[in-house]
Amino acid sequence: MPQTPATAVRAEPPAPSRRGACPTLREPMPTGDGLLARFRPIDSTLTPAALTAVARAAEAYGNGLIEITARGSLQVRGLTAATAAPLARAIRAAVAVEEGVPIETAPLAGLDPAERADPRPLAAALRRAIANAGLAERLSPKVTVIVDGGMILASLAADIRVEAAEGGWRIDAGEALGEAAAIAATLGKLDAIAARGPLARARRPAPAASIPAPIGTLELADGTHALGLALPFGSIEAPALAAFAEAAGNAGAREVRLAPRRGFYVVGPGAGAVTRLRQRADALGFVADPADPRLAIAACAGRDGCASGGIATRALAARLAQAAPSFLDGSIALHVSGCAKGCAHPRPASLVLVGQPDGTCGLVFAGSASAEPAAVFPAGAIPAGFLMLERLYRAREHAQESAAEWLVRLGPEGIAAALRG
Repeated sequence: MPQTPATAVRAEPPAPSRRGACPTLREPMPTGDGLLARFRPIDSTLTPAALTAVARAAEAYGNGLIEITARGSLQVRGLTAATAAPLARAIRAAVAVEEGVPIETAPLAGLDPAERADPRPLAAALRRAIANAGLAERLSPKVTVIVDGGMILASLAADIRVEAAEGGWRIDAGEALGEAAAIAATLGKLDAIAARGPLARARRPAPAASIPAPIGTLELADGTHALGLALPFGSIEAPALAAFAEAAGNAGAREVRLAPRRGFYVVGPGAGAVTRLRQRADALGFVADPADPRLAIAACAGRDGCASGGIATRALAARLAQAAPSFLDGSIALHVSGCAKGCAHPRPASLVLVGQPDGTCGLVFAGSASAEPAAVFPAGAIPAGFLMLERLYRAREHAQESAAEWLVRLGPEGIAAALRG
């Protein structure tokens, strides 16, 4: 199994945190269901055996829930003060965990035919240079660098974006530089951010539309195949993940690559094995169909996993996917948020259902969870309301009209009236 680089291993107990720290293996974050630990394998890559180890560790030391975040990191929930350190040791023994400044590469880096160049060697050189410069402890843990071999991660925001270009690498859309100059320029930008203080950022909005969900079978540059899957609402039980990891190993998979949009790719199975593996994933509850209505819904942990959550978000989201599959046609984004913070989908969504402190559910049309609700409903009435939306959508006058177009025509008052039945 891959070993964690020496620079990433530190003795317990943990060193003092940087201000504003995110949850990590070293410093889990309190939530409504215990402590939450987040980590990212280097280059988003781990073996099927390592994925099995993650699942077993989550079951042994947490509550058995594992999540993949919107940017492709892994999270383990339900830890305690006594189990957090054993969990961290088990993960580090199986996975090469990225520490310090996150250097993100595309999930199929080095294998994607759309790439201009493999970004992983430059990403590795940057990690070494940042560690040697001691920059990590001077920067906010939320500062992120993307090294992209071909505009594949163009929809993800970053503090510094390094992109392959004709003749080298461009830093934040500047002129093309050689590798050494690109590293020096990136270090200079990180140093300038650090000089502004430990909470400083240089966050830039993403220049492209949302990245597609990692669903389907792809032929890679080396002639092998990758099977893309997603977790339902970003979460899966440890036994299901362990069972799938075992099936992936038996199918000849050599790697698992975590991906944005709460999913991953299984790299290496032959064409026939991919079909069987996809069927196994579907049976275990993974999202294996690009038309799955669950892909249209973003849902946080809700009241079952967050002290701020006012509703059981994922249970509600699952019922909505069953009630309105045609309405959730991929043209709209539905956000089911436990509270007004909107962690699962910070950007505006077509429809937002927001848990209120009294357990009711607010409706926001074309906005964010923090917006004032246009209407408030009992949470238990929402699935029946979406069933009504589904029926109205199927009976709409304009047969070629997408759900997004239909919602605009219906308007907030029409939507609220439909949800009231």
